[in-house]
Amino acid sequence: MEYRIIFKYISGRKRGTSEVFPLPRFASELKIGRDPGCEVRFDPMADTTVSRHHASVQWVDREQREYSIVDLLSSNGTFVNNQRVLNSHPLKSGDLLEFGRGGPTARIEIQAEQSFDNTLPPATKTLEKVPQPNAK
Repeated sequence: MEYRIIFKYISGRKRGTSEVFPLPRFASELKIGRDPGCEVRFDPMADTTVSRHHASVQWVDREQREYSIVDLLSSNGTFVNNQRVLNSHPLKSGDLLEFGRGGPTARIEIQAEQSFDNTLPPATKTLEKVPQPNAK
């Protein structure tokens, strides 16, 4: 089964936008920072609390959907649900990430293939019974 990680930005330059990262495209991690080589890139002029190489999301176990975020010795820290990440911290769908205190925030979602928004509806669906008028 394939998964994807979605970053829904709440604050910072990307506020109100989302980015989708299909996991099969990435070997073992998503790099986060202001550096052009990062997959999750922040604006170097606007998001100044974010380091060039700030953090990375790493796969602990793809099959079990176990992921962690690792702070890459960033200047301003990485936070998960307002708790500072010292080395690494497990991630789950719905966690709030903050890159530097007061910096950009994003809610992370981890979706399995069958829950993707762009899946086709089932071929058949059950219809409700339509009430019939009383015959006289």
